[in-house]
Amino acid sequence: MKSVRVVYEKDYDVDYSTYTVFNATFFDQSPECTPLLNEDEVSFTLVSQTSLERLWLMKHHCQRWKVPNPISIAIFLPPNSSSTQYTPESIVQELNERWECQVHIRMTITILIGTSPMDRYPVNLLRNLAIQGVRTTHFAYTDLDFLISDGLYDDLMSAAPYIAKDPYAAIVIPAFVY
Repeated sequence: MKSVRVVYEKDYDVDYSTYTVFNATFFDQSPECTPLLNEDEVSFTLVSQTSLERLWLMKHHCQRWKVPNPISIAIFLPPNSSSTQYTPESIVQELNERWECQVHIRMTITILIGTSPMDRYPVNLLRNLAIQGVRTTHFAYTDLDFLISDGLYDDLMSAAPYIAKDPYAAIVIPAFVY
């Protein structure tokens, strides 16, 4: 498997800036930002976060963000009885077998195990954890509810010459394309 890590919500301080990593950890920090020398160095990771209820949407993202293009996802495992059937291993198995994501080839998965009794979804924390799993020069962040277009990776790569020249360049992906 490329990378799976499990973190616990209770191990974050109030501002969520520190945490303790449990279980398997294959990376500690996001890569260092360095200037690009040419457009061949540009690469993208698809980044998102989700709850268990929306995990099925990964099938569409995995199909459209073609292998071997990398994906980093953070998954929230809430602290309630309905989620006790899920383990990090069963989530990986579901992504691999049921949703055909080919986890071992291209995915970085962070599973955040919730410990707070409050009914809240820590979207910012999940987004930041997913971004920490990026190993490419750039990433494309999307909400899992927004289905990406079939050729998004190729469209992003067509901008590589501009991105390599300008460290402040940004690409805006429209929510709807007709």
